[in-house]
Amino acid sequence: MARANPFLAWVDLGEKMRLIIFAGASAALFALARASNGFESGPVLCPFRALTDLPCPLCGTTRSIGNLLLGDFEAALTFNPLGIAFAIALVGMLLLPRNFIEMATKVERRFTSLTITYRTLSVIGLMTSAWILNIPRML
Repeated sequence: MARANPFLAWVDLGEKMRLIIFAGASAALFALARASNGFESGPVLCPFRALTDLPCPLCGTTRSIGNLLLGDFEAALTFNPLGIAFAIALVGMLLLPRNFIEMATKVERRFTSLTITYRTLSVIGLMTSAWILNIPRML
């Protein structure tokens, strides 16, 4: 039995409606980013950091995206370079959902064809790389 793709409802909305929703969501996020100085003020949302008081590999991603929304690319890179990658992926997913689904399906097929050991090592490698990228910011 084939799994239903959750993005198909988004695709079915049509390009004009997706653009309207995207513009509205972008405006709301911009307003929130501006009100909170790029999401710098507020509570710690990271469960890992809340429990250990140590930054996780993804720490700074929300603030990175907030500063990206405000147009401060240098601050976005400083907080976490992955924020820019996530933002690009999100925009691609929202504006070009068919292409995103196609690419995600290919990646999923490739990833699930790997043994569990290789999948685990891949995830550990990606998280370790993200942590290493964050080391200069943490010091």
